Amino acid sequence: MIEPNKIILEVARQIDQKDLQATIVDYKAFNGLLVKFIDTLHSAKMQCHFWQPYLETHLFKFALLNSSLIKEFEGINFTRPDNNQDHKTYNISALYLLARANIETFLLIKYLYINFKTEPQGIFRYTLYEWSGLKVRQNFIATLPDNIAKKADEKKTIEQLENIINQNVHFLSLPDHKRKDIIRTARAKEIGWKEIVTESGLEPNFHHFQWEFYSNYAHSEQIEAMQLKALFNDPTKIHASVYHTLNCTIIYETILLSDLKSKYSEFETIYNTLPLDLRSKIDFWAKFGITFSMQTS
Repeated sequence: MIEPNKIILEVARQIDQKDLQATIVDYKAFNGLLVKFIDTLHSAKMQCHFWQPYLETHLFKFALLNSSLIKEFEGINFTRPDNNQDHKTYNISALYLLARANIETFLLIKYLYINFKTEPQGIFRYTLYEWSGLKVRQNFIATLPDNIAKKADEKKTIEQLENIINQNVHFLSLPDHKRKDIIRTARAKEIGWKEIVTESGLEPNFHHFQWEFYSNYAHSEQIEAMQLKALFNDPTKIHASVYHTLNCTIIYETILLSDLKSKYSEFETIYNTLPLDLRSKIDFWAKFGITFSMQTS
């Protein structure tokens, strides 16, 4: 049997047996590669589009989210007062909140840096993102002289950015009602999360569900309490749920790693120096994430 097939069989075994520890080891290696990409972006002074000044920042945010998720996947020791013994469990609420943030950061990176079809669209998306953010900050109260001056300067920047938007070729190609809606609502993105999932080539039903499922925990809806009660009463179910979330976060990381190495030659050079087992696992998970529709536990 050729070596890549052995590697994929090992991944299949991990999935089948829900081998949390072995899969976490792989996840750490994947995130280590992302950190190496970020370091290269900075140290090699890579030439990115002038309208992508926050690529390094967003990638670093994503890497930090993955690092926090790894700690949650490793579990926590919880001391029960009835027997004063430590029991390993998982902070499901924190895990799911981080998973939701992970999905949204992944989708934002795809939206701003990967998915644009033309340079005018890329420029429009970034300009809209910056314009909306500065408009929101105008609602914050400034009392210190430096902050008052900064707020005044940003108001001028907002006007300049709106002019850039109104003259952008991609923006002008949009239907009139959509252009008016974008300016009226001052939203940060041309399209919503679900549309970004679709334009990213992800299986919509599964990935839409994932985002909505974890959002229950962001909003502390009653369904969260129902789900937590069921999980805490069944150790087998909680393990399966944690492993399912681990699979999902690995999918988003490996898809992003594949996108980055395909888009930037410097990243591809690093990728090609990786051991065969790591490359094979990244390729497997990325393709799996694009084509599959997993059942939730």
